[in-house]
Amino acid sequence: MLQSDGADVDVKAAEEEAEVNISQTDDAEVNVEQGEAVIEMQDYEADDSGKMKTEKDRAVYNDNVTQNPISQMLVGDLTGMNVLSESGEDVGEIDNIGLRGDTIVAIIGVGGFLGLGEREVALPVDRQSVRDGAVYLPKTSEAELKNMPEYNDSEVVMSDGNGTIADLLGS
Repeated sequence: MLQSDGADVDVKAAEEEAEVNISQTDDAEVNVEQGEAVIEMQDYEADDSGKMKTEKDRAVYNDNVTQNPISQMLVGDLTGMNVLSESGEDVGEIDNIGLRGDTIVAIIGVGGFLGLGEREVALPVDRQSVRDGAVYLPKTSEAELKNMPEYNDSEVVMSDGNGTIADLLGS
């Protein structure tokens, strides 16, 4: 918040709702800018097959998923969406959503051209975000995706395409 000399700004936190009182003076100028929301993910440990190490890890993972707005999206709406790296490069699209152990993963087709040479990797959905009609992979570059091993289809139970991402937590 930016304020000029002579303005009185009083911010009080109430139990139910924040209250901001601004007393206007002739030279008062108040500018408020809102940045993009940031979701802080807590760390959890899962093995290579997506099984959580402890019940605490499972609880942290479930919190991460439910706090992410992607959790309220329909599985069918995510399938086919373009996937962009952290720098905004188009790196593929979501081919499917499934459950690998205790984690919900998006199966993403990466690399290749016109379907030739494409590989599929599995990335946890709690580390993804959706905006402007595309899935973003914060902290993941195109090179990292191309170097990931293909997912093991015997470890992933594919979604039937119904329900939300959060619904898969109870599967």
